[in-house]
Amino acid sequence: MEESFGWGKVVGGLRKLHHRGQRRVDFVFRFVHAAYNLVRIRTLIRRPAGA
Repeated sequence: MEESFGWGKVVGGLRKLHHRGQRRVDFVFRFVHAAYNLVRIRTLIRRPAGA
């Protein structure tokens, strides 16, 4: 869980958010974490079955 928030801050730009309003911030937060999930899926697919 902590790794996803760290990734969001460094890669996703959540450290200094340039959006105001709850709806926009919520959208950006969900978008960044959806992107993180795609990165994780890509990594998990590449791994061999027993690893």
